Amino acid sequence: MSDTADMKQKAQASGWRLTEQRRAVLDVINAHHGHLTAESIYNRARALNPRISLTTVYRTLNALLESGQLKQVHVSVDHERAYFQKAGEAERFHFRCRGCGRICEIDCPEAIAALRAYVDEHPQLGEITQICACLEGYCHDCLTKGRAQ
Repeated sequence: MSDTADMKQKAQASGWRLTEQRRAVLDVINAHHGHLTAESIYNRARALNPRISLTTVYRTLNALLESGQLKQVHVSVDHERAYFQKAGEAERFHFRCRGCGRICEIDCPEAIAALRAYVDEHPQLGEITQICACLEGYCHDCLTKGRAQ
């Protein structure tokens, strides 16, 4: 079963009506790997269905978050903007350059495993449900061009 079909089936099983607008949101999410903002989902979904509203996108995203099919991630330490990605995608760290604003994904399964192992070894900490780590600094380009402050 495709990701889109699986999400549609879970959505219907959760009891919400699968309108054409909601289908457009699901299609956008499943066509993209990585994270998207609500606004970028809205813009892409409008290309599929011009009748969609930003409110519908947010309501659909909230329903997908509540059902565990989607997760919210942040890519800067101030968490100023939410991004969304499918729940099954690998956890990663994000590095944001303070000079140019560029965001780089850091795929480091060893660090993720080490964090999970640490929490497992210290049960008083609880249980990890999601890892979201944002790093900030200056990228190589900004350092070499003297943009770092």
